Amino acid sequence: MRGYWAEGADISDLTVLQAIADAVGLGPRPMAEVVEDEAIKAAVAANTDEAVASSLFGVPSFVFGSRLFFGADHLDMLDRALARAALSAARS
Repeated sequence: MRGYWAEGADISDLTVLQAIADAVGLGPRPMAEVVEDEAIKAAVAANTDEAVASSLFGVPSFVFGSRLFFGADHLDMLDRALARAALSAARS
């Protein structure tokens, strides 16, 4: 996500996508194979249907608890919400 949203990487280019996958330790399956996998395509379609049913209107969108975090510029707000929740859970 950082490659696309923060660095402007062209993730439609399989060479770029593979480099990102390699950099974060995904593998050993080649990305060219992954993007053609029917089970993965079905999961993406199901996730898209769930997003539409939840009234999400763009990407990136994250729902945490009852809050919607939309747009890459709000990821720091999501980070803070996750940190507060983790701290609260650790205190319990």
